[in-house]
Amino acid sequence: MEIKKILSMKSNISEINSKNIAFIEENNCIGCNKCAQICPVQAIVGFVRTTHTVISNQCTNCNLCIDYCPVNCIKIISSNILMNNFEWNVNNTLVKLNVICNEI
Repeated sequence: MEIKKILSMKSNISEINSKNIAFIEENNCIGCNKCAQICPVQAIVGFVRTTHTVISNQCTNCNLCIDYCPVNCIKIISSNILMNNFEWNVNNTLVKLNVICNEI
């Protein structure tokens, strides 16, 4: 069962407003922390020597992180690309919804 049906989400995900945001290819991130240090709005989180992640609703698309990444693993992409490619698989999540009682 799709989670968007359970949560009564819009079926057409493209109706959600899109914006361009930084996206870190986490498999290539070396955890140097340069992107997090240069980000003016603290939209990038992670610890040294661990994979970093962009908090998409805080990213202002300033491109500073791209210029400072030594391994070029940061790209600017449309947030619609993330939403359209994300698969919610209810059966593989640690938290399951109790549809009958509307509880988590």
